[in-house]
Amino acid sequence: MTKNEIAIVTALIALTASIAGIFLTILSTRAAEFRSAHREILKEHVSSLGEALHEIVATTGMLVNAQTDISEKKWRELSKIAQDKLKNARRELRYPLWGLDAGLRELSRLPDWTDHLRKNEKSAKKLLDSGSMLAYTLDNAIRKSYLKGRVPTIFGRITVNRKAKKFRNLRDSLMLLPKEERL
Repeated sequence: MTKNEIAIVTALIALTASIAGIFLTILSTRAAEFRSAHREILKEHVSSLGEALHEIVATTGMLVNAQTDISEKKWRELSKIAQDKLKNARRELRYPLWGLDAGLRELSRLPDWTDHLRKNEKSAKKLLDSGSMLAYTLDNAIRKSYLKGRVPTIFGRITVNRKAKKFRNLRDSLMLLPKEERL
């Protein structure tokens, strides 16, 4: 090869590298914009959703442990408020948190389901523990989605849906057994 041919090859390599660099910069900028937009959508809801996840488990736990009718009525009302918060958040965040809908739906039923099992403390606490694990898993998936600026990962969605199914199956098994046979 002559010096001119080497110069042309070098120039072509430099041109290809600069075009690839421009293309990667455009893709990177676009991805950053998408992540920023996703965070903005979640930003206004993430604190209320985290609060609702905590409140629904906490108020249901107090409902299960209530000793008097007055206390039971108070915690039932508070768990209903938490339930409504979670249902509203679920409707607003269905698409930004795609794949977590089943977990949010099942968890919103926690107060009603444990209230049905209240007379059998062991069963109610077992269902509450399962609901608490579902809330923890949801919280973790939502946190990661916010931090990464993307919809929940496939692993996060699978984990939440497995916990939701386990929670629902536990409820089915506890409620369908005669009272004498419940855990």
